[in-house]
Amino acid sequence: MTCRPEELIAGRTLELLLGGPFRCRDGPGADESTVDLGVETSDGTLSVEVTQAMSQSARHLSAQLKRHAFAYEGTATWLADVGDGADLDQLDAQLPTLLLQLEAVADGRATSAELGELGITRAYRFPRGNGDGAIWVRPAARSGIDAPGATSAVQQEVDKSDNQRKLEAAGGGDLFVWVDVNQPALFFGASGLSPHLEMLVLPPAIRRVWMAIMLPRIADPVRHEQAALNVQSFTAESGWINHGDPILRSDGADEFPAPGSAEHD
Repeated sequence: MTCRPEELIAGRTLELLLGGPFRCRDGPGADESTVDLGVETSDGTLSVEVTQAMSQSARHLSAQLKRHAFAYEGTATWLADVGDGADLDQLDAQLPTLLLQLEAVADGRATSAELGELGITRAYRFPRGNGDGAIWVRPAARSGIDAPGATSAVQQEVDKSDNQRKLEAAGGGDLFVWVDVNQPALFFGASGLSPHLEMLVLPPAIRRVWMAIMLPRIADPVRHEQAALNVQSFTAESGWINHGDPILRSDGADEFPAPGSAEHD
């Protein structure tokens, strides 16, 4: 099966945290109850469903974006933020070509200007994974949105019957939740900046929840060779655990910065 970009990055993150390889399970032709990922661990294969907690406006734009293929012939995986009012048909037609050019050149300033004209505010390059390139286009971040707390939004994903049904069919497993940067309250909670995270209520099928958010690490908004995440997990037994900021690199040399190092801070 071919991973969607958000599943690929989630899989690489769990691979780094749990120590075992992952594979995609869901995709064209798969049963609708199939979970997104299988991750090999010392205790066997872990089933993981990947989802996103986002605002209603961002969810609407995300649904529109999913109607577009953004077919990509390169080897990199890209995350591109698109602003309001962008022509999505034009974006679908031109974005893959521009990112392919950017992947091939050292100086992407001219291409960066063209991306801006298409409504792309930022584009980040992630590890190659299995060598098949992909583009994940998401709504660009806004500010000043009145949003629920991070754990409230994650709890909503936990409570969704579709997520529970898939993990129950797999015999139980983990839910991996990407947090929407369009909602500042979600960002501060998920990035570890909130002094308190509410406890989650998990159904039997969901044994652990992962909460993750992108943390861009360099100033150039387009030419991006590495990306860091802040990742936290929750179980009923252990509560919340902050796993720090794993760094995913384009050469596959993923790592955790040492605590106290400049890169970690």
